[in-house]
Amino acid sequence: MAWDFLTVISGSNPRVAVDLPAVPTEEPAPTTRDRWRMLWLLAGAAGDVLELGCGGGLLLRDALAVGASATGIDHSEEMVELAQQRAPGARVVLGRAESLPFADDEFAAVAMSAVFFFLDDPEGVLRECRRV
Repeated sequence: MAWDFLTVISGSNPRVAVDLPAVPTEEPAPTTRDRWRMLWLLAGAAGDVLELGCGGGLLLRDALAVGASATGIDHSEEMVELAQQRAPGARVVLGRAESLPFADDEFAAVAMSAVFFFLDDPEGVLRECRRV
């Protein structure tokens, strides 16, 4: 059994990091229920939402479906291409979470799912999330 967790950085004042409880799943990717729970948190965000480690773009697609403006970043060229196909209304870029290629305060919220525990410098990534 894999463990999945969701982390959201809110752009509201003051900025808040929310760690949702670990959710046991039979698959390594978040379940539909988990994605919708994250979208519920993001729904109050006014502005663009950034997903770190967007993978194949499923959350980006769901974010667009609820009217969010979405941007995704992934370190894999193959995943960026797949996300662009699955979520054609989203901006999807190739890059690393440790050094986000975005301006300060560009996003209303930053989300990641099943990504945090793969990071070499999670604190540095959280600082980058707060910056953007």
